[in-house]
Amino acid sequence: MSLRPLLRLLQPPSPSCSSNLVQISLMVRPSTHSSRQGITAVTSSHVALNVSAPAIDGRANAAVAEVLARALEVAKSDVRVVKGEKGKEKVVEVEMRGFKKDGGREGLLEKVKGVLEGAVVRNKKHDTE
Repeated sequence: MSLRPLLRLLQPPSPSCSSNLVQISLMVRPSTHSSRQGITAVTSSHVALNVSAPAIDGRANAAVAEVLARALEVAKSDVRVVKGEKGKEKVVEVEMRGFKKDGGREGLLEKVKGVLEGAVVRNKKHDTE
């Protein structure tokens, strides 16, 4: 994976704009069993994500948007793949309307990272052992 950071906060288009645009680096594994769909890890360089949809006709990208929207509590339309539409390494932009910049830019990014870490799904096979 490239040296791109896990999260980046982009500048709003105008000073009066209240939304925050966050880029997230992903490593996606398509066509997994539906019980394993979700965020599997948050590392220093990317969010690892399993989706049950196959990588055909944008179905895996739609599933990525669904998983992230659910985890971050935003609309699916607020999540867009901006790089890597046809690969496993992706960059998505998420419009974070409800997140406040408490603690400035770094505070917002830490809050988003914390939400992503809290959304990590456990492998059910290991949870029962």
